[in-house]
Amino acid sequence: MLTEIRRIIEKIYAKEENSFFIERCQRKLDFLDDLSKKTSGYCRMIHLSDELDDPAVGLHFDIGEFSQGEFHVKYSSVLLISKVYDAFYLHHEFAVDNLDENRIEPILDGFDDQPYSKMQYMLDEAVTSFLQSENYIRLSYADMQEVIPNIDIPENCIFGTQMTVENAIFRDLWNLCS
Repeated sequence: MLTEIRRIIEKIYAKEENSFFIERCQRKLDFLDDLSKKTSGYCRMIHLSDELDDPAVGLHFDIGEFSQGEFHVKYSSVLLISKVYDAFYLHHEFAVDNLDENRIEPILDGFDDQPYSKMQYMLDEAVTSFLQSENYIRLSYADMQEVIPNIDIPENCIFGTQMTVENAIFRDLWNLCS
């Protein structure tokens, strides 16, 4: 984990500087319209989730579908931008109809940091280039799942039993902003 991210997480959770977290969550990311314009050519639709007091902004990109014979696949991508620390996480998804007569699930799906289609690749390049020009760093799935030792999370948390980088800078587990 980056030293700066560790410092921010310790400031918020170990030193309990709640006001810093709340202030960061309330900031508006002024570049979202420009980002949407830069990426709109790589998808059919962009769904934005930008609640004022949330620690992150989410964008869901509906990339499109491909069919050939009985084969049918849908592609999408998900971008999370942290307001707590200038970082983002982008992953790509697919969903394929499961035609196996012995199937349990009707859809086979998955996600990864790496794109599954050329359009996802071009979107990935555009998002990464744009956000890095805004001085944001990209976090991988492994970065997001890194456990932060010695920091407790609320009991019965639906996001697991350990504080991770994802929980720390993309979620408001303690409802500080509510």
